[in-house]
Amino acid sequence: MASKNDPAKTLQPELESLRREWDRFIQGLEKRPPVPKQEKFDKKIKAAMAAKQMGHVERFKLNQLQQRFMTLRNRWERILRKIEDGTFRRERTNRPSAAPAPMVMPGTNPPEKSNRASPDEAAYERFQSINAKHGGKSPSKEAFLKSLKDKRAAMKEKYGFDVKFEVDNKGGKPSLRVVKSED
Repeated sequence: MASKNDPAKTLQPELESLRREWDRFIQGLEKRPPVPKQEKFDKKIKAAMAAKQMGHVERFKLNQLQQRFMTLRNRWERILRKIEDGTFRRERTNRPSAAPAPMVMPGTNPPEKSNRASPDEAAYERFQSINAKHGGKSPSKEAFLKSLKDKRAAMKEKYGFDVKFEVDNKGGKPSLRVVKSED
């Protein structure tokens, strides 16, 4: 018969809470892994395992809980190593879908496209203006845009998300900065 102070019953919700926090970190919703909470839980489960006055049922439940914690901990350590090595790809299940096409009513004209320059063209203009101010030489627009397109494709393949390029002025020289695209 299970006693009222069954350690497995008190530790089970804590383990689920810890698992949820790790899941949030793995998904990229939290910046830091919940290592302090994990260490605290580890101490609690070790203290519970060291208790002498425990029935067979309580000991069995506690052993199961400890094994589940060990399995989860090994998984978390493996994922954390991959994140630190840069080889872990987060699965984005909540990616925004493409915007639907604007609805055109019969008898009306479709909306006109804006004639704003693309972000890459704006980056080229900024790159060129910084070079012109400081006497530097700029590549041709076609070469610059092709270079950005190639870099974007390589980064998309390597990291799995789109990027955009911004140009900064660093000591009189234009410097490309890669920014994760929110589009």
